[in-house]
Amino acid sequence: MKSIGAYRTHPTGTKIEGYEVLFRCLLWLSAYTQRGGTPISRAQAEERMSAKLAALRFMADIRPLLSPDRAELLSEDVIRRAFFAVFMRLISIMPGASWAKTSTMKKKFGID
Repeated sequence: MKSIGAYRTHPTGTKIEGYEVLFRCLLWLSAYTQRGGTPISRAQAEERMSAKLAALRFMADIRPLLSPDRAELLSEDVIRRAFFAVFMRLISIMPGASWAKTSTMKKKFGID
């Protein structure tokens, strides 16, 4: 994976609060997948996220990470907002080319 340290702002040119944390998450994800022998490209991440949203598997992935009282608060709207945040703030800044169907998927799910 290319170094992501070269990015100073979001690829759209927008500054995002907590951007340094996102870089650290990407570095961690890259190191984790590299060590495990399963590196993931931006295109693969976008495709997998799309499949999770289409099949509503994103909620199944998030719920176990939360305390029981927080998990009870999950609704379809909350899940969609969480998905959009992860997709737009983390996946979209991964180095590399987008998945060929990303623009179609964004239109389908109303992602700006």
